[in-house]
Amino acid sequence: MAGFATSYNAILGAANTVEQVTSVNYDAGLNIMTGRASSSATPGAYFVVDGKPRISLTSSDLEGTLNTFSDSISTGVAIASDTITIPFQERTTAGTFKSGANHYSMTATDAGLVVTSIDASGNGDGSNVTISVDCLLVSSDGETNPITSNTGATLAASAFNGLWNMGAAYANSTLIGCATGWTVRPNLQMEYYQCDGNPYPTDTYIDTSKAIEPEIEVQFDSIVSADLFAGSFVAGTTAVVYARKRATGGLLVAKGTAASHVSFTLATAGIHDIKTISGGDGDNSKATVVLRGPTITISTTATVP
Repeated sequence: MAGFATSYNAILGAANTVEQVTSVNYDAGLNIMTGRASSSATPGAYFVVDGKPRISLTSSDLEGTLNTFSDSISTGVAIASDTITIPFQERTTAGTFKSGANHYSMTATDAGLVVTSIDASGNGDGSNVTISVDCLLVSSDGETNPITSNTGATLAASAFNGLWNMGAAYANSTLIGCATGWTVRPNLQMEYYQCDGNPYPTDTYIDTSKAIEPEIEVQFDSIVSADLFAGSFVAGTTAVVYARKRATGGLLVAKGTAASHVSFTLATAGIHDIKTISGGDGDNSKATVVLRGPTITISTTATVP
């Protein structure tokens, strides 16, 4: 049994380590083209037209990742001529993991990074709030493959920083009853920039031709809370959701404890609209509302009301 591995800490810039990685996905983004002789039914040759490699990862270290990439929720973050390492920790036969220089990694130097979502779900089912990040890799010159594959890699030390549980959701300063899950979406559309006929992109940017429309989608079971939105929509003056920090050796850190929790707040001049309301014979009714606003702010030192 050789070569099996698990995800590990991601290094997205020499000073920026994402701890508690729960999943990682690398997409080479290759566009393959074939060439054929006249009237031939089979390819005569294969070509790589271009490549747009992307790394997507998810972490349960909510506060640490937000503090590391605080700008990525509203503007994106540039990583230039720096260290990008996505390691995989190899397993060992009849044990846990190998030690020393016996692991696999993918490395790069340049990228654009955005937070794609923060997800919370569950009522006492052990789910933790997670944060997902996309890292769009670019070439230094348009010709060089942005990604390098490595064996014999050594892993840096990892650390555990904490876990966060789904907290309450508020719309226009009123509690949305019995929330069962929420998702924060910054909705930043980061695009590759490619020119001069080069096979790889050399830059990334936020596509402003597509509106930047942050939103928070909330699922809730208290059907009477649908009336907060008139069963359809209302003007949005404010919206906030909370992630409550878990207490080591206990349950959750007390709501009123300062500088312990995380909040996501939408600015004024928004709209709150019902997405779905459903029910069944013997099942509790369920509803989903989308809270919208022009800007979103975060606090990693919030107090929960």
